[in-house]
Amino acid sequence: MYTTAVHTSVFHRKLLLQEATPLQIELYDSGLSGFSGGEEDVEKLTAVFVLGIHKTFEGLSNRFQNVTFAVPRSHDAWAISVMNSRLKEALHRHKAENQKLHQALKTTLHQALTNLKIGGRVLNIDEPAVWVSYGFPKSPPTPEWLSKKLL
Repeated sequence: MYTTAVHTSVFHRKLLLQEATPLQIELYDSGLSGFSGGEEDVEKLTAVFVLGIHKTFEGLSNRFQNVTFAVPRSHDAWAISVMNSRLKEALHRHKAENQKLHQALKTTLHQALTNLKIGGRVLNIDEPAVWVSYGFPKSPPTPEWLSKKLL
């Protein structure tokens, strides 16, 4: 089980230098692992991405753990593009605020992203130890372990 030192909405604010939206906070407060549905929604994807990065941290241990980020193949190129864009925006904001903090954040994010495993082949696997998901339906053929933890 993953633990973190701060609530995900606080992590969201510190990472992106902007407040989480009510919908994003709903995910963070729910204890669930992502959003279902087939539409492309930047707000929802951003929430799942932040949650995934947050879950890579193992509490106060300064260690990282692997997190599976399940995204349907139909969304993977779009999702990666949005995540790259969100990270570039965040790093630009941090650089404008504090150069030293910017370098530390880049190093930490590099390690976190190394531990965030993105893919969509979830139909025939057992539930990963730690995971987030965006875009799968709550109905079959989505595995039950995944569909029951989606908003």
